[in-house]
Amino acid sequence: MTRRILTCLSTAALLTAAWLAAPAPARAGDPPASGLAESYRLQARGEYQAALDAFRPALNAQPKSYFFRLRYAYLLLLAGKSAEAADSYRLACSYEPNAIEPVLGLQQALLAAEKYDLAEKACRDALSRDSKNYTSMSRLAWAQFSRKDYKAAAESYGKVLALYPADTDMRLGLGWSLLYAGSRKEAEQEFRAVLEMLPDNASAKQGVEQSR
Repeated sequence: MTRRILTCLSTAALLTAAWLAAPAPARAGDPPASGLAESYRLQARGEYQAALDAFRPALNAQPKSYFFRLRYAYLLLLAGKSAEAADSYRLACSYEPNAIEPVLGLQQALLAAEKYDLAEKACRDALSRDSKNYTSMSRLAWAQFSRKDYKAAAESYGKVLALYPADTDMRLGLGWSLLYAGSRKEAEQEFRAVLEMLPDNASAKQGVEQSR
């Protein structure tokens, strides 16, 4: 009986602690910083829709804030609303026309939405201003691969590898692009190069088998 009472008391204490630690819902009259801080707490717990809802009043209070717009777009992306995230990233781009940062977010949202042609355009936009941007280079290759332009993808993966020769993800991308483009011998060489660095890589092993 004593053990049961202690268990009940411990459970009650944990529930009380959880209730006290839980963030209060954001209200329309709260300062923007309140919704911002709460959105971070909810995001850390993986509650992306709740984080989005908590942050929305802060954005409404400062709708022209570049940072708030960028944060809102990111939360939309985390919540699985990729099309809305792309629209929000476009607004952020309009607030800071020279910034590459929101263009990178736009790329991610468009890829998530499987808008590969638009994603490629966003990648080229960033690369026109930062020609060796790794994120944009690798996403360009992936966008081309995803829309089955394998020759273009192979070329793009090759450009990344010229700068990062030990990048096994990019070398795998090159291998599969070459294979699907019909260049089996070259593809096998790339897969074997990956296996020299990652001997147990399943994708590279599969690539070698399919290249024969």
